[in-house]
Amino acid sequence: MPITIFKRSIHGYDRDQVDEYIAGLNRAYTHSQREYEKKIESLEAEIRRLRRDEAPAAPVREQESDDHKAKSRRYDEISQRLGEILINANAEASAMMREADERVSSTLSETLAAIESELGALSDKLRALSASAHERLSCDAKDGSEN
Repeated sequence: MPITIFKRSIHGYDRDQVDEYIAGLNRAYTHSQREYEKKIESLEAEIRRLRRDEAPAAPVREQESDDHKAKSRRYDEISQRLGEILINANAEASAMMREADERVSSTLSETLAAIESELGALSDKLRALSASAHERLSCDAKDGSEN
């Protein structure tokens, strides 16, 4: 997944842009989940069909036995594929969630650091303004007492 760079704003990063990015990750995850669910449903339907086809209705002849073995192998293959798809889907979902969590955490940390820095600069400016105001007041008071 490509690295996303967010626009900076007065209070850190553009909140709408970060929210849209997270929503996009969520949409991608949901889309992948739906695709895997469709694959699972399709394979489960194939398994049900194979099970119906395997039910012996009459004494098994040699040809039917061979067909049964082939269907059984096909069933095993599909079951194995289904298991692999489930494992891959869970692993991919976990990885996407972990990546989203890491990106959100990183973005929040960067945003908090930016806010702290901006607050520090603002605090310094306020202290300087306050000191300047006190200086002017004391100069005005001295000037007023001399007159």
